[in-house]
Amino acid sequence: MEMQVTLCDKKDSVVAAWERRFEKSPEVRIVTDDIFSCGSDAVVLPGNSYGFLTRGLELQASELFGFELQDLIRKKIREDYNGELLVGQGLVIPCKELANGETPCTHLIYVSACRTPRSVDGTLNAYLAARGAFLALAAPEAEGIKSVALPGIGTGESGMPEEICARQMRYAYNIFSGRRGYGDKNLTRLTRRENKLRRMPKPPQEDAESPGDQGSD
Repeated sequence: MEMQVTLCDKKDSVVAAWERRFEKSPEVRIVTDDIFSCGSDAVVLPGNSYGFLTRGLELQASELFGFELQDLIRKKIREDYNGELLVGQGLVIPCKELANGETPCTHLIYVSACRTPRSVDGTLNAYLAARGAFLALAAPEAEGIKSVALPGIGTGESGMPEEICARQMRYAYNIFSGRRGYGDKNLTRLTRRENKLRRMPKPPQEDAESPGDQGSD
């Protein structure tokens, strides 16, 4: 896989959780920093289904790129997604469409991580949003992207525990990188997988799969 994936967050606890979960994926770059300073072509911006940039990283992006960013995102959602970007869907925004001059990245990937701002603890939303961001890299608007940076999805005001977020994001990455399939031929396995992704994981060395659920997540 040619895409350079960076996991970047200001919180040490988020970064520590990633380091534990991605221990067997040394190709993934993990850094403690402002995500707009990590040097990736594209930055993933998790938000709500309607494109209101009201808190956290969304608000930072709005202040950085100009408040017309919200207008652009909401226009794309209205025109291309019938007014609502479902949780797990993502859209690509070339930064050249923004009227704010020089930008720290060439593209933003806006992905719905919640329908409206609320707690996502107990959900699969970090997995769904990470999956949506990776899928968006195949869009025509994403041409030229060689590197992408993702934050700790849902770990801020949305209240998802860092360890659960890291496990869900690793599962999305493993599918994106071709390390595992979707497992969609077995509903029992999918149900077991979903339950596992929702709960607090054990330490990686103890978090072995059952015989019928191959691969650690």
